[in-house]
Amino acid sequence: MSAFIVLCRTLSTVRVWYRLAPARAPFFGSLKRGRVSVETAQAPIRVLFADDSASIRTLARYALSPQLGFEIIGEAASGDQVLSLYDLHRPDCVVLDIAMPGMDGWEACAQLRTRHPAPVVVMLSGSTDQNVADRALSSGATAYLDKGKHLVRLAETVRRAVAGTDEPAASSRQVGIADSGAGAALGAETADQIDIAELRRLEYAVGHDLMEPLRVISGFVSLLEDRYAAGMDASGQTFLRHVSEASDRMQAMLDEFLVYARAGRMKPSPQVIDVADLIGTVVEGVTAEAADRSVRIDIGALPKAFADPTMLKSVLRQILLNAIRFNTAAMATVCLEGRVEGETTVITITDNGIGIVPAQQERVFDLFKRLNTREEYPGVGAGLALCRRLMQAQGGGVTLASPTGEGTTVTLTMPAPAG
Repeated sequence: MSAFIVLCRTLSTVRVWYRLAPARAPFFGSLKRGRVSVETAQAPIRVLFADDSASIRTLARYALSPQLGFEIIGEAASGDQVLSLYDLHRPDCVVLDIAMPGMDGWEACAQLRTRHPAPVVVMLSGSTDQNVADRALSSGATAYLDKGKHLVRLAETVRRAVAGTDEPAASSRQVGIADSGAGAALGAETADQIDIAELRRLEYAVGHDLMEPLRVISGFVSLLEDRYAAGMDASGQTFLRHVSEASDRMQAMLDEFLVYARAGRMKPSPQVIDVADLIGTVVEGVTAEAADRSVRIDIGALPKAFADPTMLKSVLRQILLNAIRFNTAAMATVCLEGRVEGETTVITITDNGIGIVPAQQERVFDLFKRLNTREEYPGVGAGLALCRRLMQAQGGGVTLASPTGEGTTVTLTMPAPAG
């Protein structure tokens, strides 16, 4: 419930700044400062746009405006309408939302490919699941676009798709750490199936219904920044920046919430793993991400464990990144070591960072709980909450201690290999 409260407060911030935006009319009356020029003699790209959200369709009219060389020859709110309008107009490109009532985007794309030779289809979705992007491209779509983050690139994507220069691999994107690996298989118990069904409904509501108005705000803010920000006075630019920052923050929180929810229905695939071998690839990736910092990571003796390698790798990555990010020392130093205590493998990660006061050492595992300002340390406060969820899914746990207030020791526990 607390996570929803934080989300609602952030959305309220977006709404407040939106109302404060200066009333300059009209924002979208004409393209006076467009960065893209199109020869008037060039035939426009004829687009059929399909999305069940009227607001997203409105946004598309500006993103694919005649001034930019496009003509939206039809709008559809369902797959059935797409097929009818395609037969009538034969557009150069169909921009097709996946989640629509009745016939969805998957079925509409399949029908188009059956009825017409090589239709150009750009599929849209607000899902954060990498599998959706992969499925869209493997099902015959020319390109895939994430509505939540990349809708401002719609014009560029359509042009490339029509020209045959789109690179499918670049259209998909990596998402949260809970999306990958065989550990994503679902449990089969009846009680778990009920919980999983509820989680799926929640994920859909967040990914589709709650994000839809946010996508509209983000899309129009991007158009304002691109076309009109230069003509605003200082106050107008400040207001616009606040709207953009709040919108981006809300998007990040919703993305992390979906990853957290999805992690709750993951079924681990534990196996005997050598933690020393696993940590090598983790350290390599972390040091590359923190290339702007001086970092020393000391690795002591590490035992074997019985754990899901994908989950454990994700947890170790997050904890190492925290140890480097929340650190003001000239040289961020991290020490990893482990041991076996009876039937439990114990791994400790100790850093020389800013530490955590005792009263906050349990609260940092709450979703969206932050102890520092965003200006000091970026992020939404979901990393440790996700780590605990992933460790508990494997029958383990995670705790931390910072007795002196400087430096933190994170302790991971998980089953040791039998025998």
